[in-house]
Amino acid sequence: CVACEHMTMRALWLVVGVASGLQAVDRRRALKAVSPMLAWASLSSRVSAEDFASSLKPLYKAAVFAQKSRRYNPGEARAPPDFEQGLESTFVGEYRDPNHPEGSRTLKLTESKIGEFRIAEITGTDDPASAPFQVPALVFFDQITVDFTAKGGPPGLTGIWSGTGGIKWPDGNKWPKV
Repeated sequence: CVACEHMTMRALWLVVGVASGLQAVDRRRALKAVSPMLAWASLSSRVSAEDFASSLKPLYKAAVFAQKSRRYNPGEARAPPDFEQGLESTFVGEYRDPNHPEGSRTLKLTESKIGEFRIAEITGTDDPASAPFQVPALVFFDQITVDFTAKGGPPGLTGIWSGTGGIKWPDGNKWPKV
């Protein structure tokens, strides 16, 4: 991150100044002393971002495909452009899954986006005795694409906001919002 590199540079500039007996240190000498550390910091932050992006790449591809291949039914209203904008989106909240009536589902949006898709996460359990799960999702307008592989499900399942307070999935399942 740029701010981290800037703070690292300032701290190392101070270290170089102290190490040189508080003598005047020119910029070239200070940069030469700190450049290996800055290169490492820059590389480590890039690797983390690349790892994160690559882990969501299949989900992103599925979301793009779902967005481009969606066909609206006659009379079906298209979602307004600001449908999912902001952290108080219609999607945010608690849901009930009829396939797991004793379980829970909580959907939260993050502040991050990949392209035009807002990154979301769904947490929950299938029943009180099951282990909790967390799965990533991408939201765009009235569509949500979820990677359920962490709980043994499909990698890019796209649901549609039903307009009646829930998410409708392609298998006919509907999660009503509670």
